Amino acid sequence: MAILLVFLATLVVLEGLRRNAGQIGLMSIPGAHRRHSCPTPLVGGIGVFAGIMLGLWLLPFQQEVRVAMALAGTILVVTGIWDDILEAQFAVRFAAQALAVGVIAWMADVSLRDLGYILNTNHSVSLGQWSIALTIFAAVGVINAINMSDGLDGLAGGLSLVTCSALLIACYTAGKLEYVPLVAIVIAALLAIMFFNARRIFGLGAARVYLGNTGSLLVGFLLAWLLIATTQGEGRVMAPVTALWVFALPLFDAVAVLLRRPIQGRSPFHADRRHYHHYLLDDGFSVNQTLVISIFSAVVLAGIGLSAEVNEVPEHVMFYTFLILFAVYLLIMLALDLGKNRLP
Repeated sequence: MAILLVFLATLVVLEGLRRNAGQIGLMSIPGAHRRHSCPTPLVGGIGVFAGIMLGLWLLPFQQEVRVAMALAGTILVVTGIWDDILEAQFAVRFAAQALAVGVIAWMADVSLRDLGYILNTNHSVSLGQWSIALTIFAAVGVINAINMSDGLDGLAGGLSLVTCSALLIACYTAGKLEYVPLVAIVIAALLAIMFFNARRIFGLGAARVYLGNTGSLLVGFLLAWLLIATTQGEGRVMAPVTALWVFALPLFDAVAVLLRRPIQGRSPFHADRRHYHHYLLDDGFSVNQTLVISIFSAVVLAGIGLSAEVNEVPEHVMFYTFLILFAVYLLIMLALDLGKNRLP
């Protein structure tokens, strides 16, 4: 019942915000790399935050989890609204993300302590004194991967739903149900935003609400929290390497873009139209087709990771396989970049 209330409450908040977004300046105006046809409200993140907070207070979570989420979420939402309206500098955004991650590491005790047996079967890679630094690095990476994927109706939300669904399956498969309520709350809030953001897939026209930087920062943060929490400790839900697979497509895209931009003489933080979904659109695929291809690919990659987890495939084998697959993806994207550069 609480999960249904989160979904309905998020819908109501989003509808109210959508009607008033223009008055507070939270609108995405077409232009530059933004190719949508009309101004669209950037209020998805605020709605998701409202739904998440409701769920945290309806269900019996530990008080430190509630407070950590409220504090970290507020930091990201305020920063995101600032960015959506005034375009905050990258340094400000990264500082806010690092601070939010520091909050969950300190208050909710959610941090990376080891990377599992990713190098061999003999020794787990313990992080020791590097734990907090690498927690911030990894979580900020997840946050920005979701932010970069938010370039197509329903894409960021859809990919996030794939990751959350994989986490839910992993929890039940491993018999570790303590994380199920938090994952379920996030899924409920994401489904609500998809009702407004993925209308095109149902033939209802373009998105009526965007996540905005507010939403992509918040959703990425929630995924980072869940991926870290479920892969650490003796009672972990899954191996750390499995987290790479259930989040593989956004991670592939983000890391490949950040590597390719400097190679081509551009800032790694300069927005462009060289994400895989842009290439699919440029090759003639529709928005719906691109979304379906993306979601299907993410499901396949997550399925490989979960299957390996269940069948106890050695972690280092899955890690090296992941690196090889990413190398192939990177080479393909570099080839596509080269072809685009040659066009008149």
